[in-house]
Amino acid sequence: SMVRHRVVSGLLGVRHVSYLRGVVFDPEVSVGISDSVRFGGLSRFVPKRVIATYSADSVITIGEINRTFLIGRGIADENITVVGPVWLDEETAGLSQVEKDNPVAFFVTGAWEAHGRDAEHRAQLEVTEALATGWSDDRSFGLRVHPRDRVAYESIETYADVVIDRQLPDVFLGSLGAEDVLIAPLSTLAFEAAFRLPNILRRMFA
Repeated sequence: SMVRHRVVSGLLGVRHVSYLRGVVFDPEVSVGISDSVRFGGLSRFVPKRVIATYSADSVITIGEINRTFLIGRGIADENITVVGPVWLDEETAGLSQVEKDNPVAFFVTGAWEAHGRDAEHRAQLEVTEALATGWSDDRSFGLRVHPRDRVAYESIETYADVVIDRQLPDVFLGSLGAEDVLIAPLSTLAFEAAFRLPNILRRMFA
């Protein structure tokens, strides 16, 4: 639920519906600029609709853990609808893995900086730089870049020989080959891959 969406819907009187797709945990954790404002001294002067990160007229989410989280963030229970993980519908499962001449081991990045997690962001850069410079596997090394990971990897010399993937999630999953690998420390995409590409599960968690 982005700030600009909340502000515009408030100004125009348009109903705001938000979809929370990832799994979240502790409603007391303060992260990001809007949360810092919400829990800080400015909270008395800035409307809750603007500063409450998950504020919306209705929130659609994937599970009961998230319902608890949202209630802890001040969203009324009657405004929360749990629909389940819709990407796990039967018709989306069982993608066939394509044959590829050059298999890739993809490190799946997270949007740490976008969530105000600077230490994790720096740690991720250190890990990916180390992998990019020291990679010795028969597979090529690649980065599956989170849509909100704003690092311009393509313009950094360290990643010159790295396969950079920014395709839509479904396109990316459909492009994975039988010998491709996902390195995913924390990623919803990894669980989608494990469900839709059963053979990748062993390699992900080996």
